[in-house]
Amino acid sequence: MDWKWTEAGVKASRDTTQRHVKEFGYSCRIPLVKPLLNHRQCQRCLTWAKEKKKWTVAQWSKILFSDESKFCNSFGNQGPRVWRKGGEAHSPSCLKSSVKFPQSVMIWGAISSAGVGPLCFFCKPKSPFTKKF
Repeated sequence: MDWKWTEAGVKASRDTTQRHVKEFGYSCRIPLVKPLLNHRQCQRCLTWAKEKKKWTVAQWSKILFSDESKFCNSFGNQGPRVWRKGGEAHSPSCLKSSVKFPQSVMIWGAISSAGVGPLCFFCKPKSPFTKKF
């Protein structure tokens, strides 16, 4: 066994350490990725949500939600892992900020009360080639 001395001078094997960490409710996870928003952006989102809190179904039926996302074409390296307890997935210390990647594809889509719109794939930013699915 690989024995290590802790700062307190106690011997503990890797298995013993992992068992005790799990007993405290922690597990090793890949951090969730979320957009990096500044304070002003967070406040604007909150204000928007509060303004729409009591909207009727008729009001919401006039809204079209759309979004675009950039996806990396490569796969594999998921980056560092974090130790966290259940329910801590959205804690700032357990998150990894997202960044733009080279070799990627931009995908746009929309949804409304009438249903889901087509997904549009943009392969080149300046001269978009769009394919609907």
